[in-house]
Amino acid sequence: EHTLTITGIGNYKNSANHTWNIAKKALTIRPEDKSVTYGTSFDMYGATTLIYTGLVAADIKADGSIKEGVVVGGTVTEYLVKTGEDTTRPFEITDGIGRYIIRVSASNFTSANYEITYVDGVLEVTKRTIAIVTDSKTKIYGDNDPVFTWQMATDSLAMVNGDELTVVLARE
Repeated sequence: EHTLTITGIGNYKNSANHTWNIAKKALTIRPEDKSVTYGTSFDMYGATTLIYTGLVAADIKADGSIKEGVVVGGTVTEYLVKTGEDTTRPFEITDGIGRYIIRVSASNFTSANYEITYVDGVLEVTKRTIAIVTDSKTKIYGDNDPVFTWQMATDSLAMVNGDELTVVLARE
């Protein structure tokens, strides 16, 4: 609540008091979305960048970060929820492809000018690309086909997490 008092201006004599309320502006805080390739180590804890939506220009520094004191106090706890699961847990390198919710549990954050709400972010675990090459073979007309063989390409990502690859090669 703010009060504005106007008293005599120039050659005039009068006074008036006006009181008005300034409501808090909506501020949304969410973790930045992330993407990681299946089998790649990823430590999100303590590394999550928070995105603030709804700040007025006066509360933003030249580098785009939020000014000190705009949002104060609080702690941030980051955790994942696999889409369709109810449990929260750390990200594991063995987690399969799919979408995971990055949920930030923020407690005790306060702001004099903003009403704070929290929105989930997304961790997308994408497929791991591997490459195989078939070995060149020759045969003489009329002979049986040779045994076809393959190997991982030298520039391919390796298999991880005990996963095994079965390749069946056949001639058309």
